[in-house]
Amino acid sequence: MIDASLLVLNAAAGSEDSEKLVHAVVEHWPQKHKPDVQFITPADLLGRQITDDAAAVWLLADNDPVSMLAAIEHLRLPILLTDLSDAKIDKPLGSMVYGRNVSIPADAAPAEIRAVVESTLGQACNIDELNQELGIAQRLQKSLMNQVETLDQEMQLAAKMQKLFLPRKLPDIPGLKFNVLFQPAFYVSGDIYDIQQITEHDVTFFIADAVGHGAPAALMTMFIKQGMKLSETIDGKEHVISPDQILTKLNSDIMSRDLDTFNFATVCIGTYNTQTRVLRMAHSIHPAPILLKHDDTIQEIELEGPMLGICDDEPFELKTLTLEKGDRLLIHSDGFELAFGNPEEPMNPQYIEHLHAMAHGTQEQAIELLKGKLDNQTGSINQLDDLTVMMIDVTE
Repeated sequence: MIDASLLVLNAAAGSEDSEKLVHAVVEHWPQKHKPDVQFITPADLLGRQITDDAAAVWLLADNDPVSMLAAIEHLRLPILLTDLSDAKIDKPLGSMVYGRNVSIPADAAPAEIRAVVESTLGQACNIDELNQELGIAQRLQKSLMNQVETLDQEMQLAAKMQKLFLPRKLPDIPGLKFNVLFQPAFYVSGDIYDIQQITEHDVTFFIADAVGHGAPAALMTMFIKQGMKLSETIDGKEHVISPDQILTKLNSDIMSRDLDTFNFATVCIGTYNTQTRVLRMAHSIHPAPILLKHDDTIQEIELEGPMLGICDDEPFELKTLTLEKGDRLLIHSDGFELAFGNPEEPMNPQYIEHLHAMAHGTQEQAIELLKGKLDNQTGSINQLDDLTVMMIDVTE
């Protein structure tokens, strides 16, 4: 084990001359402040370690000093280089050469050399502290990277799990065509949707938006999905449950459980009969559905109803209306209005213009228009909110 404040790596052929140089420099220190000096050779470094007491290395070489520097730079100690060869270094005393190492000309005055060596040794504590902090930072970085990698894997798994709660395939119902844009702001979404054909002519669909983002909101949406009872069997036949009754039952179920902070959600739910073309809708403080009529008019379907998880004694309004062939119904979560115009000014001219554009053409074209607007909005690299848009066309 090498134990010294100043390690003198004597790699010079004329070792006696180099030792005399070192002793001449050390003699300029006051007796009580003289540094501990240990002379070592390259062979001494093989299989040995530098302790915390070593503050600097003074390399005296007369042949290929650059190779010697490369061999000892891993020690992470300040290196003072004195080239004893005939080569002249046209650099002032203490100038930086050979990378980060300090060059000390062999013909410099001992007092001047002492100043450079003493200054280097004086930084030993700072260098040691920095090395320790660097080690801590590197360990912390490695730990954080491991945690981030683990979190990434877990969130990817959570995203896959959430997708299991979404329809694998949209139902093919004569007289209707569905399309959905589901775009989480992060791995998992605080939105969820479903479309279920209950009877030959009845279909029920909804979008739910849990308060918050990320995993807690995603867990809430899964609870909502499982808690949604959309139909009941009476006398062996499947019957549609009215949207307002579905929300009343779901709200009561949420209120009966201790779901802590993330027990609030909004839902917009509707049922449609392809024979009668009757649409029945209810919601819980959810953004109003937008009906793009075949005659190019735009209608917001205003509904009254409390937020889920707030209180269990307020009713949910049920609204009934008849759709016509060529009508397009948009149900969406929060975030839709961020892509079009100013969300603080509902139904502003720019918003109306974009809605008219979405009313024409195919559903695929309308979805692409919406995606383009989302990508162009401020902060689109980090999407501001989860977004789900359900598009329903009456084709017959």
